[in-house]
Amino acid sequence: MGDAYSAGVTGVRVRFAPSPTGALHLGSALTGVANFLFARRAGGEFVLRVDDTDPERSNRRYERTIRQDAEWLGLRFDEGPDEGGPYGPYRQSERMPIYLQHAERLVAAGIAYRSEGAIVFRVPIRDVVIEDAARGDVRVAAGATSDFVITRADGSATYHLASTVDDALMEITHVIRGEDHLTNTARHLLLAEALGLRAPRYAHTALLVSEEGTKLSKREGAPSLAELRGEGYPPEALLNYLAELACPALADGISLLGRLAQAFELRSISRGQSRFDYGRLDWLSQQHLKRLNPLELARRVGQVLELRGIAVHPAQISAIAGGLGGCRTLVEAADEAEVVLVPPRVRGAVDEIASAVITRFRQLREGWPDPFLSPEDADTLIAELKADLGGSGLSSRDVLHGLRVTLTGRERGIALRYVVAGIERSDALSREAA
Repeated sequence: MGDAYSAGVTGVRVRFAPSPTGALHLGSALTGVANFLFARRAGGEFVLRVDDTDPERSNRRYERTIRQDAEWLGLRFDEGPDEGGPYGPYRQSERMPIYLQHAERLVAAGIAYRSEGAIVFRVPIRDVVIEDAARGDVRVAAGATSDFVITRADGSATYHLASTVDDALMEITHVIRGEDHLTNTARHLLLAEALGLRAPRYAHTALLVSEEGTKLSKREGAPSLAELRGEGYPPEALLNYLAELACPALADGISLLGRLAQAFELRSISRGQSRFDYGRLDWLSQQHLKRLNPLELARRVGQVLELRGIAVHPAQISAIAGGLGGCRTLVEAADEAEVVLVPPRVRGAVDEIASAVITRFRQLREGWPDPFLSPEDADTLIAELKADLGGSGLSSRDVLHGLRVTLTGRERGIALRYVVAGIERSDALSREAA
């Protein structure tokens, strides 16, 4: 079967329904991205609904961090607890009376029964066919699921009842989620049928697994978005990568949100397993950092440095930014920048060549009154340094190596023109041979 576009469906509404019991992990983020891209391509609505039906584990702090991480990734909600909307409230803990009314209807009809204070749905013994928008018809055999609780003894609704009722009452048209929910989908279709409610169209993505092939989930140690953000991956790269995992047809280079949404199709959703590959994420991250405007790259790297307690002048980090495009993450870029901005801490015996190089470098730098040099001015200064010391018998290689080691304490790093440009004049005049 085709997706909403080929079927001529209008008014697409999808939802992101995280459980606020922990940080936003990759599996939830992947389905959030898939639903968001689908809604944006269709010109539909993207709804945030908080699945906080587990009062013991749910926490408003997690709700806030999940929202912040999703918005950092680039997801924007049209309706939700903060945005409001015509189908609220958007926290399931605030909708319990609605669920209980539906549960009592099922008891009255003999479709559910009471057991030790809970209400249990009576599962009919028959196959359930899921009209999956990505896979075609999926048959869940009779007996694959048994009777299940829809309200607890304390009167609170379980995930199954709350999700089924809300998808119908909030007029959700499509639900994109992991294939590990196939049995849950069968339950929800049976509940919707018993309640006389309209069920959404489902599409199930491949299960997200680690590089070793093991399941990735919140409980199985999947990295959270906050952890990947802390490792320095830019949001554009993570959004790009999660979109690829959800829809492999998108894996043809680097793409921004607009193109990803335009190309996203339900019929191309991943099947089987989606393997999380750090190598691919690193490559995408590097490409997205390369395409950033130098001022924007400098701003982001500066934020990382500030978190480390390293104060930088905007002109200083901007002078270095041109040499950071080959870095894989913002953390790696900040590491390279820190080497330039912070004088070497460890010094050994003064090498004769290094001493000659730094002495002449300071003399030349003193003749440039600007606090910071442009990379082009740095090239000029370095050329003068090589010419002057070349007359003393030093090769260009010796000069460049001595200058780098003296200024940074390292033998390798970003292009020397950016090192010279990024060191403030007074700092440059005080650096000594390492």
